[in-house]
Amino acid sequence: MSGAQAVALDVDGTLVTLRASVGELYSEALQGCGISLSPAVLNVALARAWQSFETEYLNSQANYATSVPREVILWHEFVRRTLESCEAGLGERRELLAAVYSFFARGASRRVAPGALETCRALAAAGIKVIAATNNDIRTKQVLDELGLSSSLTCVVTAGEIGWKKPSPKFFEAIARMVAVPLDEMLHVGNSRRLDVDAARQAGMRGLLYDPEGAGGVDALSDLRALAAECIR
Repeated sequence: MSGAQAVALDVDGTLVTLRASVGELYSEALQGCGISLSPAVLNVALARAWQSFETEYLNSQANYATSVPREVILWHEFVRRTLESCEAGLGERRELLAAVYSFFARGASRRVAPGALETCRALAAAGIKVIAATNNDIRTKQVLDELGLSSSLTCVVTAGEIGWKKPSPKFFEAIARMVAVPLDEMLHVGNSRRLDVDAARQAGMRGLLYDPEGAGGVDALSDLRALAAECIR
């Protein structure tokens, strides 16, 4: 890991984590609209919706191409399918879709992952470019700003803005161009072996798995603070 001029970090599951289960957060967002659905029911509906949605979300049939408008439409559609499977008619209520979508744009929906802020600050202080790089949409920028992470980042890269999703090599190539660092002098860290580690390596970038449970193997990191120590030495 030493010698990296830039480190790109995945966001959800790496830099930040959800404050509670997705079902609990959906339930909280819906309560603001007078809708009461249990987190357990919502967790089941979310899992069911995601199972049929993931391929569409990644857009693998079009080589993982995307755009800002596409991402907005996609996530509203995901919320619609989730709510419709809970109760007929809920998915057609636009105010509910907007409420849930907006809820996850707020920093209060997440928590900073242990060691993430210290790591970003240490890397930046050492002159290493630090990039938040995510398949998620432009809501990510508000989340990171409200959680106090933005000031330690060189930039925040969302798939919709660059036009490609992980695992496309074009996602990583676009980041390298943005920060003017060769791919082989960059490290990408994320919580998905397929979308983060393997995809980064296939693009010519170094890849490292973030696994806070410590079960990821020899090429995995369980504490983000160790990342700064390795890159700076």
